Amino acid sequence: MLALAINAGIPIVTCRTTDLLNLPEVLEHITAKPQQKLAGAATKIAPNHATLYVSTGPIPVDKGVYESYLAKDSTLLLVNPDEDIPLAFDAGEVPVPLELMEHYLSAVTEEVGVFIKLAAGLTIKEAVEIIKLAQAKYGTLTPDGFREIRARVAGGQQGLSQVPTDHGFYRPAPQLVEWVTHNGDYFLAPKDPRLIPRGLLFDGPPGTGKTRGAKYLAEKWGLPLYRLDLSSTLGKYVGESEGNLTNLLNTIDREEPCILLLDEVEKLFGERDDSGVTSRLLSQLLWWLQEHTSRVLTVMTTNDKKALPPELIRAGRIDTTISMDPLDKEDGKVFAREVLAQFIPYPEEACTEVLDLSVENHYAVLKGCKVEWPLVAHAELIALVHDLIKAHKWV
Repeated sequence: MLALAINAGIPIVTCRTTDLLNLPEVLEHITAKPQQKLAGAATKIAPNHATLYVSTGPIPVDKGVYESYLAKDSTLLLVNPDEDIPLAFDAGEVPVPLELMEHYLSAVTEEVGVFIKLAAGLTIKEAVEIIKLAQAKYGTLTPDGFREIRARVAGGQQGLSQVPTDHGFYRPAPQLVEWVTHNGDYFLAPKDPRLIPRGLLFDGPPGTGKTRGAKYLAEKWGLPLYRLDLSSTLGKYVGESEGNLTNLLNTIDREEPCILLLDEVEKLFGERDDSGVTSRLLSQLLWWLQEHTSRVLTVMTTNDKKALPPELIRAGRIDTTISMDPLDKEDGKVFAREVLAQFIPYPEEACTEVLDLSVENHYAVLKGCKVEWPLVAHAELIALVHDLIKAHKWV
């Protein structure tokens, strides 16, 4: 859109970039126009339609400036403006020409095709910095090292954190295993963008493995997992919160392919304020969930699906809901033995007997205040096994 706006001769254009270092080279590549850098008042120059005028600092823009550039079929490009400029056309983020990225990557690796995919959405400056960090940490440049450093850099923003995908013992729900297996190729190597999975909702009581399910998915697909904390985007100035969320969502878009976790999403909709900021943030998030074209799979978790508004979980924002159910007594025994086997590959019969008895007693205690046999969360049984191991010094 930036190249189109400039070549069309739109008088005033704004754009955004974090790579001012390589901006002149990028602009030359996409417009083929000579550039003149401006500082101060834009009215002091006589616009020429063959020249692109660029300012990376504040320049007053009024009707007279607009009309002077319009008359000369020329363009004034304002980079990273501090405020909205009503007379300007917003061209969004400055694109990175593929040929330029290939040129810079070819200087450090022979696997240009591999790293071009890994660097999707990055500026040249960001890609070079990640390469240097990966080389400094690992002594060499590998796809895994590049991916790991990129995930760390993206997760350093307030409100967006990278979540480790190691999850200890986990028994995924059969429906989740089936979904991950069936949809992997459509997300990781899509042949048609219309078939790319968009999101999942994990529904179930606390402790049933919903967050671990997101970690399992990210680990199976070999992707970074990020958690978005909407409350951390709140600012004290008008429009600041919405701007913060926009920046975070833009970052997530650049990190494709990846998994985005919205944990306990019902709490996002349960909090309201008189200023209307929360409602605007949620509207902004709903729009992104529906319209984003990046390969970002959104995983939402909830303890109470009934508390969610229908528009959040409709088709187009999520693909399906997967229930994470607690365990009955017999399945609880099997689960507890599987947890124990992670510590003692071949547990002695005595250990198994003590474990089964403890599980029986745990369910029996809970049954005392219930009419039927209770259901127990996975996390509760894992804690029970850990306590038994420590108490009997099995490990």
